[in-house]
Amino acid sequence: MHTFKGKSCTIHYNGDMSGELKICNRKDNVWITVKADDIMRFVMEHIKSQKIAEIESMNWKDFMSEISG
Repeated sequence: MHTFKGKSCTIHYNGDMSGELKICNRKDNVWITVKADDIMRFVMEHIKSQKIAEIESMNWKDFMSEISG
């Protein structure tokens, strides 16, 4: 199991992000358990929304230079 120490929480997780995450709120030391898959899907949806917004705000020349490498 691995540990991430953020500003407001500590997270224990499997290196391959399988199973569950154990998250501790440092303020009151309350622990919750969340499926790692749920967190990964949440992060993916957030990043996807950001990327869509970025693409939608581009002009066509910038978009074409992005996709052509």
